Parts: sequence; structure tokens; C-alpha cells
Amino acid sequence: MSRVSVKQRVLKLVRGSIPLTCAAFLADNLLASLEISRPDPSPNDHLGGADLAGDLLYARRVADMYISAAPDLHGAVAEIGPRGNAAVALHLIAHGCERVDLLDRFSFGHDPALLSKMYRGIIEADARLSAIFSDRDELTPDISTHFGEKAAAEVFFDAHRGYDAIVSCAVFEHLYDPLTALDKMASALNPGGWLFHQVDLRDHGMFTAGGHPELTFLTIPNWLYPYMSRGRGRPNRVLIDSYRHALARLGMRYEFQVTHLVGVGAVTPAPYDQLPEAQRALALDAVRRARPHLSKAFQDRDERDLSVASFFMTAVKQA
Repeated sequence: MSRVSVKQRVLKLVRGSIPLTCAAFLADNLLASLEISRPDPSPNDHLGGADLAGDLLYARRVADMYISAAPDLHGAVAEIGPRGNAAVALHLIAHGCERVDLLDRFSFGHDPALLSKMYRGIIEADARLSAIFSDRDELTPDISTHFGEKAAAEVFFDAHRGYDAIVSCAVFEHLYDPLTALDKMASALNPGGWLFHQVDLRDHGMFTAGGHPELTFLTIPNWLYPYMSRGRGRPNRVLIDSYRHALARLGMRYEFQVTHLVGVGAVTPAPYDQLPEAQRALALDAVRRARPHLSKAFQDRDERDLSVASFFMTAVKQA
């Protein structure tokens, strides 16, 4: 039997067992926390320029998502978790933003030559950008990058303010303390400024990769889960109701549009009550089957909130 097939069989065995999966995550998280195994992403990670066509398409899609949410997007913008890539920021500059600050707790080892090729392609394809960047190779001062713990969303906005918008795509679920970060973002916004965040509440394959039900990661006790997840930035299990309460407390005008439901998958983005009744019924049925096994922290949650697997969060700071 080859070494690869043995490894695959062991991996399948581990993933098929919830206790073994938890033990594997505990060990991996410990290595990351002790910096024996670095938590920073691979140099060939997504949006590194290695898959140029795919990265360009993804960046355009994310930028369009932000612009669709706020067609009059302008001024100073902060993007959280851009994965070491300024492609989305270039599209925002083309749309009319004056400055984009990119911040990420993790560092990236992308090949500068690949990134430069990507940026040059975006610039040359857009007359608006060509007019701005034709005489210089560097993206600064229009786009600035910040990496490391000082660039974590929970602390960055203590020292950086005056934003007209703060945006992110599938990042909030990885923050250590997303509700503190939300508080600080609200403080960093100019009056009338807005937040737009796509928040993915799924387990990112922690247990579903082994064929377990979607809400299995919510069955792990609260005292144990951080030791499996925090060092690697795995999902923080902060659900939609916590974001709702936080935004209401901050006095912001907000709207949630659900994009995925438990037991259903992707849905046409809409407020929960406007989703098709059949889809909501399927999701609630999946939640009811899972509820007896959920950890104490999630036992009393509204089943509608437990059924939301991802959503768009838009909030405006009152003038």
C-alpha cells in the first residue's frame, strides 16, 4: 500500500469521527499558537496571482458586490482581510474612492511579480485607472497595506478613523472578537458612513468535510472550541443574532440579507422573512434535528437564527 493511500485512509478515519476530528484540531491549533506551525497562509494561497484569470474574476466579483450595495461608494474605504491582494482595491479606486486601506492580521508571501502583473492588467484595462497610475508603478498613496496583529480589525480602528465605508468578504467569521471589531468600525466611520460585510456562518469544512451535519461544529462545548480554532482563525461561531443586537445597540440603521440556509444551501439574497416559505421550512427542519445535540451555548437560540448559514450585513451610521 502506498504512503499516499495510507494517509488518505487515516484522514478519512479521522474525519469520520467527531472525537478524532476534535483531537486533530486541538493539536493543529496548539502548533499554530506556539508558532511551531505558522498560521500564515501559503505563498500560493488564493488571490496570490498564480491563477491569474481566476483571481481577476474573483476580485471583480467582490468589487461589484461592494459597489452594488453602495453605488455611491466614495471617499476613504477600509477593506478587511483582502488576502494580501489589492485587486479589489483597484476596482474601488476606479469607481471613485479616493483611498483604500487594506488590513489583515495574517501576512502573505505572494510573489510580487505575479501581483504586479495582475495589477498592471487591471490598470491597463481601465482608462480611469490608467489616468491615475500611468506615470508610476507603486499603488501608494491611493492604496495602503497593513499586516500583522496591529492590523487586526479588533485594534486597527483605534488609530485609524475617518472612513466613509468599511467592507469585507467572508472575514468576520474568522475574527477573534468580531463584535468588538464592529464597535470600533462604527466609531471609525464618518457620519453617514456605511459597513458592508459578507459573513459566512458555516463550519468551513471542519466537520462537514467528514460528512457530518452542518451544525456539528455548534455541538462542541464553548470551553473547548477556542482551543480547536483560535490559532488558525477557524470560524468563531458568532451567529446572526449577535450581530443584530450589536448594530441595534450602536444605533445604526441596518439590513441583513440571507445568502445561505442550513439544509438548503445558497438562496437568492433576501431578508429572512422574504425567503420562500419552502426553503425556510427545510432549514428549520434541519435545525430541529440538530438542536438536541447542540452545546449549551446554542440550545436557547431562536431556530430561525440557527438556520442562517451566511448573510450580507449592511449598516449605516446615523448622521
